[in-house]
Amino acid sequence: MYKHYSIVLQIMIATILTLGLISQSLAENIVLENKFGVKIVIPKTDKGYAFGTVYLNESPVEESLLKGMILFKDIEKNQDFWFHASEIKKLSNLKWKFSGRGNIDGATIAFNLVIELPENNKAVNLDYDFKVDKDLQNLQACLLFNSDFGYDWKCHMYPWAADARFIQRDPLSWMGIPSLILYRDDMSMGMLWGIDPASDYLNPTSWTKDFGIYFINRQVPAQYRVGGKELKAGINYHCPMQLILSDNQDPDLLITELVKSWIKHNNFQVEALHVRSNDEALKLFMHGRKNTSMWYPGQGYRLEMGDPSSAFIYIGEQGLSALFEYMLYELTSDTEWRKRSFEQMDFVLNGQNINPHDPLYGYIHTAFSLVDYGPAGKGFNSYDRGSNPGYKIDMNIYLGRYMLHMWERVKIHEGIDRKDWYDAAIKAIDWAVNQQNSDGGLPQKISFTPLDVQEGNDWMGTGQPEFVKYKGPGKKSISATSTRTLPALWHIYKITGNEKYKQIMEEVEAYTLSSFQNKYLFISHHPDLPPHTLEEGGIWGICEYWLYRFEETNNKNYLKHAVANAHLSLTWKCPKQLSWVENPTQLGSAEQQYFLQYSVYCYQNRQVQCLKKLYKYTGNSLYEQLAERITQNIFWTQIAEGDLMGATHERIADPWLARSDGDGPGYNTMGTIYMSEQSLDLLLQTVEMYRTGKFICKDNIIINKSYPDGLVYYSEDNRGKEMTKLQIFPSKGYVNSMVKSWNANEKIWMLSNASEKNLTIDHKLGSLEHGITYKALINGYEIGIYQANQDGEIKFSHTSNFTKEIEVKIISSK
Repeated sequence: MYKHYSIVLQIMIATILTLGLISQSLAENIVLENKFGVKIVIPKTDKGYAFGTVYLNESPVEESLLKGMILFKDIEKNQDFWFHASEIKKLSNLKWKFSGRGNIDGATIAFNLVIELPENNKAVNLDYDFKVDKDLQNLQACLLFNSDFGYDWKCHMYPWAADARFIQRDPLSWMGIPSLILYRDDMSMGMLWGIDPASDYLNPTSWTKDFGIYFINRQVPAQYRVGGKELKAGINYHCPMQLILSDNQDPDLLITELVKSWIKHNNFQVEALHVRSNDEALKLFMHGRKNTSMWYPGQGYRLEMGDPSSAFIYIGEQGLSALFEYMLYELTSDTEWRKRSFEQMDFVLNGQNINPHDPLYGYIHTAFSLVDYGPAGKGFNSYDRGSNPGYKIDMNIYLGRYMLHMWERVKIHEGIDRKDWYDAAIKAIDWAVNQQNSDGGLPQKISFTPLDVQEGNDWMGTGQPEFVKYKGPGKKSISATSTRTLPALWHIYKITGNEKYKQIMEEVEAYTLSSFQNKYLFISHHPDLPPHTLEEGGIWGICEYWLYRFEETNNKNYLKHAVANAHLSLTWKCPKQLSWVENPTQLGSAEQQYFLQYSVYCYQNRQVQCLKKLYKYTGNSLYEQLAERITQNIFWTQIAEGDLMGATHERIADPWLARSDGDGPGYNTMGTIYMSEQSLDLLLQTVEMYRTGKFICKDNIIINKSYPDGLVYYSEDNRGKEMTKLQIFPSKGYVNSMVKSWNANEKIWMLSNASEKNLTIDHKLGSLEHGITYKALINGYEIGIYQANQDGEIKFSHTSNFTKEIEVKIISSK
């Protein structure tokens, strides 16, 4: 009989469990575990159910939370109220609901927490909801998964914290994906702990604006606090949260795995946006730039319209601007672009210190003020809007890179050796690399010193106030992330062949890897901000460098670094269209800590080009989608008419109303307008990616314009066009070609419109069959028979008058 009753009792308990009606007195600890190594043990205590312990591969993420399931805190009295769950309901094998209630100051608080483990990810879903039956002043709900510490942790949430022991933002705003990155000092565990991005998180027009984030290593566990300064009756506070885990101890692989898991967990996809084609955007920019009042003949382009402090020419960027316009000249044959390009280069020389006895010998000032504004007055200076004065190392190396590119291209394409450009670039670069700090890094700047004013010795000839004409530099800043320097040094070494640039490059690379890359720390991209400033733009310069090194060495560690950079950068970008903003917000990012706005900068970095390369080398289509969306976001900010046609706005939106400048307050404000920076940098990349290359486009419409170094300009965007593995090298000037036919046995192209009447043209064809002979004919006359070498290539030369169209035909003997 007793055995019978025992069986009946077991059946009753099982039935109650199935119906979800079990009380705390009838159940033991609850264990949830998935096939990806994630486990949660939720203990039953004498007060009810507490949160318990999260494990990954049998290792606890942190100490068990036994004080309760949810915490409410009186922020004025610093008093904690822990609530346990008194009711549970099994929703599935990996999903349970926990409920409880309690009283604070005469008010009843009821809560639910649904804990779920996804079957196919290292993640935990924590779906909270709670409500109060009367307003409770100074009360916040705290969402956390541990209360005590067994490990030391650092945190990262751009733009508020990086490689940091603490973070406190309440209310939270201006971040990318709404998750805090936490990682142990020994990198044995890392996580993304945040809000489900599908929710209407941090909406300033609703209660969700009252989210805050708190963490202090060993003192305050990472937690989101809800309620702001009070919990209000009548609101159902629904807070869907996520915990995504990784125990990969390689810093690159840790962040990559976390973000890939986040993408998978949230089914993140890039939203389609089409504003205009690359060709249409380039046409707008070229027309506007050629006619804008922002051009100052003989000097350069004013940086920006709308801000008096930006009435200057950005000398640090002038080399890139000159190169871009020289490329426009080569593309279009419009001599106005060449004239402006040369004028900009020549003007840079006026800003260089040419006194060999001065510690600043070789330094080039980074700005030229067009008006008497601010501390520097009119003329050359290094005040950069006045907010971060100092002699800029990174900017001089960046300027030197593009000055050398200009020197090299003009020498190859025109036979003109502008040694003054070359010498100026080398002096600036040498001054900059000589500032290396003892830790192996380079400072962002050297401060001005108020001592030893060179009275009456205006070595710049600009009439500047005496206090900007110092005899010697002052204190070096901390070593900054060399986001411009590293890729620049790679190019500088390639152009000059000077081993000292390779050596300094490798030293700075090693410092960058240990001090920045492995700490998810990228600082000092804006020259007008202090060196310690976290910045979204800086990571892409380092990514650009890793990709150069990968292409050069085929060392997959470099590619691993670049992939990690791309994934970390994604955590800084808004993952979706925010509900209260009409302007596009997906992939917008807080520009930096001191100028909060959503920007879509491609600012002195090659973000779009890097993403395209990452797609090429990994096959991950996400990178290509990101590149296209970022490009279209920038095109969305372009001005389509008037004096500033083609220029771009500094921001795409202001989701938390941080800005009151530009076009006034509002979620959809766009800010001031730039004719340079992100617009210039992006379009240089699009020209390089879609209008230039090594090989000839197979198309009987596209004109291929070839130069002596094998650089080819295409008459339109070359995407979707087949590349022929044909290279044409005129001995000087340029020659146009058009492919008429291209098959296995016969290849025909036309040559015409050379800049000189008589040229020698070297032809190089690849992708041929080794050992097969090919007959070359010019206008039907045989000029030679060639056998494809072991690389499947043939080469031949021909000298002729190319002012008329000439047909070149290659016929296989097969």
